[in-house]
Amino acid sequence: MLHLPALRRRDLLVAGGLATLFGRTALAQATPRFLVAAAAGGATDLLTRVFAQWLGEEWGRPCVVENRPGAGGLIATQALQKAPADGNTLMLAALSHVANLGMMESAQYDPVKDFTPIAKLLNFASVLVVNPAVPARTMKEFIAYAKANPGKLNWGLGATGTSQHLAGVMLAREAGIQYATIPYKGGGPAMNDLLAGQVHFMIESIPTARPHIQSGKIRALGVTGGQRSTGLPDVPTIAEAALPGFDVQTWFALMGPAGLPADFVQSTYQHLQTIMARPVVREKLLSLGAQPELQNPAQTKAFIEAEARRWLPIIKEAGIKV
Repeated sequence: MLHLPALRRRDLLVAGGLATLFGRTALAQATPRFLVAAAAGGATDLLTRVFAQWLGEEWGRPCVVENRPGAGGLIATQALQKAPADGNTLMLAALSHVANLGMMESAQYDPVKDFTPIAKLLNFASVLVVNPAVPARTMKEFIAYAKANPGKLNWGLGATGTSQHLAGVMLAREAGIQYATIPYKGGGPAMNDLLAGQVHFMIESIPTARPHIQSGKIRALGVTGGQRSTGLPDVPTIAEAALPGFDVQTWFALMGPAGLPADFVQSTYQHLQTIMARPVVREKLLSLGAQPELQNPAQTKAFIEAEARRWLPIIKEAGIKV
């Protein structure tokens, strides 16, 4: 058996300790990046940027935001899945994180096992808006008009696999109406065509739609969530206006690659507890139409599993494929 001299053994131990120290220092000095599964300018991009800023202030390190749009969020999701589990690549996942599994054959991942849930942050409803040329001022009038003109209304769909997409599917199913789906490569182009009258209605995020609602260029008929939105407090929910029980909204949860260190996950969740307790943060989120709802890592995991059980059978039944 080979015996190392005592001095040499000590040197190796010191060297190993220094290597570990330098590794941790390098990690601490690395710049965290937040992936965005959408183009710049939308609600997902906006929320990612504010949370990246808030967490960066807690960590004492600036964070960068990297937009990876395309394929209904699948491009960013796969990039997160393949990223090193060092805490330097995170993403705000939304409902599409689950929905894509039912819509896309190329979505080969487990929504929980292949990622590390850190915290659910909030819920986010959308709003159904129409071009003023549509002769409907309420959800009941809209449904009646759609029934009287089956297949003649054009629905501008900004992105597949989103809560807006599923809200449109559920609306047709529960109201018993038909309309043509016009897909776009983003909410911006779809909104431009709605304003121009090329499509008749959209289901869009409240921050994106609100300026056009306030200017009178489009008309808001109903919010998709189970309660009225602080972003549009005067607009009734679709449930109260026409379809009791209707509730389709997205959510945002902070996720990392599978295998994130437990101490990093817990410390990040604690930072989020501090952030979400600030009145200015709550006011900011409410002003955007978001409903804060912080959940711990275990609760977030259970929530995402429940969302998969809820939506995947509906997507299969509706035959939605991208």
